Amino acid sequence: MKVITLRRNFRPVSFGYETSQIYRHQILSQEGIDNEYLVTTPFLSMYWWLRIAQMGFQADCFKILPHLYSDLSDRKHTMTVEAFEHSIGNPSVLNTSDSGTTYQLPDGFLDTIVSNTGHVLRAIKRNSSLQVVEDSIVTEGLFYTDYRNGHFAYFNKDGSLSIQGETNGRETYYRLPNQSHIQVTEADLVIDYLGKTASKNLVIINDQLQERMDEVVQFCEGHSIRYYDFLHYDKYYSNDHRLLANPKPVRNNTLVASPYIIDKLKQEGIETRFVNPIGVEPSRDLPNLTCNRFVLIGNFTRQKRINMAIEAFSLLPELTLDIYGGTLADFQAMYPTENIPENVHFKGMIASKAIRHQEYMGYLSCSETEMYANSLVESLGAGLLPILSDVDFAHSKTLRDLQMDTAFTDTDSLVAVLKRVAELSLEAKTSLAYKILAYAENFNHAKAKESLLQVLTC
Repeated sequence: MKVITLRRNFRPVSFGYETSQIYRHQILSQEGIDNEYLVTTPFLSMYWWLRIAQMGFQADCFKILPHLYSDLSDRKHTMTVEAFEHSIGNPSVLNTSDSGTTYQLPDGFLDTIVSNTGHVLRAIKRNSSLQVVEDSIVTEGLFYTDYRNGHFAYFNKDGSLSIQGETNGRETYYRLPNQSHIQVTEADLVIDYLGKTASKNLVIINDQLQERMDEVVQFCEGHSIRYYDFLHYDKYYSNDHRLLANPKPVRNNTLVASPYIIDKLKQEGIETRFVNPIGVEPSRDLPNLTCNRFVLIGNFTRQKRINMAIEAFSLLPELTLDIYGGTLADFQAMYPTENIPENVHFKGMIASKAIRHQEYMGYLSCSETEMYANSLVESLGAGLLPILSDVDFAHSKTLRDLQMDTAFTDTDSLVAVLKRVAELSLEAKTSLAYKILAYAENFNHAKAKESLLQVLTC
């Protein structure tokens, strides 16, 4: 058996969808099931494969489809400064250092970033007004260029074009150099890959269900390949999502990442199956219940209402909040402010598995909606006391099951809950932590693995 997960618009984040996909990848690998993760849209940065490995993927299982059209390696930076300068016509050097060089061009400037081994990693072209007009990744040669206008291109060893494309809103289209008049879709790239590599007993999972990819479905049906859409709650109920324009956006036998979706879709006559997006191994040790440290984990979106958390902690200087999932700059891009209290710390974007949950007393989520929170499940597995916004499904159900009165609706009620939890006796906190760890068995690895393998082996 081989399982291929399809994913578009991949971002190097460690929470939400990616946590689910990393977890599935790890289960399949542990079970000896061949699996690949195919990204249908461009994803590239310097040493991108190291970031992928840090997240938890095996780099050789992670493939970015447009990369495969180039005969250059997408992960070997071997082009010397001398070779690069020769390739761009040996322009005048304005200044140079160990980390890069700035060149004068007829129509602007070119900055390079160079590794400590003397190989060019990146080239950034600016016009005479110093605006970035091209941002390129260099491997064995010029590999990829983002033209900063929605267009991009990949190149071969001889400098020729391998594939080019355009991203317009949610759509990404490609064109091949020998067929530039033909528009190639992401589904076309998937079908081309499957046609070259498809094996017996193949399973395709279209994760996050951003695109129907009906052509891929038809290809799979014609080649005895099992195909599943994997639907997450927000992708179905997002008001501006393209799937809602389709009278039948969800197929029968779709896999879902939240049990809450099952009844909703059943009312529409659609049968689905729940697959646990993540599992945990509940800790044998209690978290640090003698501290006043709380943790908030998640991708930085307005839906997470991080501003509410910061406002609450500004009123509680005796407590500390660590925020994972983004930087202070990311937060200030959403909420322009310099008033960040000293007891709130932005920890940046790190792999979920690297967060030391045991160092905290409580887990905080201010989300406007939450149907199945992977970070909540992970925190329950560490025994953290959950402080949750009063929303269905995941938050309300968790607190009902635990019989805990730690829900809040606004900043004032959040402040009150935090105060009350912090003032609990150590004995009371210990009792709650043991109850939480017992409850976390509902999300243990064995159950999560079984829900996935049952689908794949049926």
